Amino acid sequence: MSASVPDTTRQTTATRPPRVSAVRRRLLRLFHAAWRLDEWLRRRFTGAGVMMLGMMLLGVVFGVNTRVSLAYQIAVLGFAFVLVGLVWAPWFRPRVVVARDLPRHATVGIPVDYHVTVTNRGRRSLRGALLLEHVPSALPTDLEILRGARGADARRGWFDRRVGYPRFAALVRGRRGVDVVPAVLPDLAVGASVTVRLRLTPTRRGAVRLAAIDLLRPDPLGIFLARHRVLAPGALVVLPARHRVPAVEAGAGEHTRTFDASVGQAVGGADEFASLREYRPGDPLRNLDWKGWARHGAPVVREFHEETSAREAVLLDRVLPATAGLDRFEAAVRVAASTVGATTSRAGPIALILAGGTLERVQSEPLSMVRPLEALAFTTPELAAPAVPTDTALGKVLDGVTRCTCVLLDWDAPRRRLVARLRAQGITPLVLVVGEGERAGAPLDPGPMADLPELLRRLDGAGPAPEPVRG
Repeated sequence: MSASVPDTTRQTTATRPPRVSAVRRRLLRLFHAAWRLDEWLRRRFTGAGVMMLGMMLLGVVFGVNTRVSLAYQIAVLGFAFVLVGLVWAPWFRPRVVVARDLPRHATVGIPVDYHVTVTNRGRRSLRGALLLEHVPSALPTDLEILRGARGADARRGWFDRRVGYPRFAALVRGRRGVDVVPAVLPDLAVGASVTVRLRLTPTRRGAVRLAAIDLLRPDPLGIFLARHRVLAPGALVVLPARHRVPAVEAGAGEHTRTFDASVGQAVGGADEFASLREYRPGDPLRNLDWKGWARHGAPVVREFHEETSAREAVLLDRVLPATAGLDRFEAAVRVAASTVGATTSRAGPIALILAGGTLERVQSEPLSMVRPLEALAFTTPELAAPAVPTDTALGKVLDGVTRCTCVLLDWDAPRRRLVARLRAQGITPLVLVVGEGERAGAPLDPGPMADLPELLRRLDGAGPAPEPVRG
């Protein structure tokens, strides 16, 4: 279930997106060129090759005056070794076909193993090669550049604060989305195929696009890696990191943070298509899928599940305060994802409410949290001033909800009014305010939560993350 409800109280004059000066933009282009050179050196030279480059550099520095020092001979010898690799590299042109078997989803910080099948279509055996994923890099956005120096990044060294290249390199690595490691390709005879297991580790949420697979082979001297790139586009949806969260009790009273599955399954209901499966004797004939029967050559039926209304919701605040860094928003997304996972694992569907300029509701399927986690994987922060939705807008997206966990980026007046309106509609909220650094321990004005102070908490969004949940 997904609904988008406009916020009628939103201000018409939104904050303009941040912009980078022309001088800074030219400097960023130079940073990007330096990044590509550094990446090329790291990918194309072996460990011995890196040592050879270092010897060449020392030979040039100390051998400028050839009459006083013979260090220039080291530079000449190193250049000769590298030249052998550069001349040998163009002759590495294997004819191979690769097929990648990627999973549909991955999770930030958890390594993913998958298989790549390589078939040798050439006239020679393929020996001593490596496989490495090629993931294109992209320039950071203006928002990432301007907000990236705040929060945890603000604790970087003097050189990074003045120049900014280390921070730029970290942003580019984050934009790429995955860390990859090469795998050894077994010797492959002509016409033979082999399946190799590769591993990548997602570093950010969202869509990660894999462009190609590189075959690398060192030259006879073991200095330079010849490369042959095989186009193999692929994509992976990376879900936010999730951590184990304890159940929170409201204390004395009738409101608790537990979910009654029988109540959740009894509210509402609508049959929704789930998947196709083989026909079994006794299946209703009205569920036969005739087109699927024609495609598969065997009778198949459509399976349905009953979509029930959610009794519990998680509300994520998407309006980033002007003084906050992007790491605060990422921490809020992790908290929301962890809450969704913990609630769905107990039983019953859950509704995810994305609150910003508009309110959007994404409801999970019974015993499945894929829908809300996919929505969290692609959500982005907003920079407009926080607006308080009307009672009508809240009523539409919170239809059937009795409990709500609010993950907020601040605890200012508009957000306190939002919580007050939730309570006015009979919903007991658990309010989690994501802070940064020293502010995380500062006391909060309870405001509308004065009678339930145990349900108002501030979380540290800059500290170390707990152990992630796998799966």
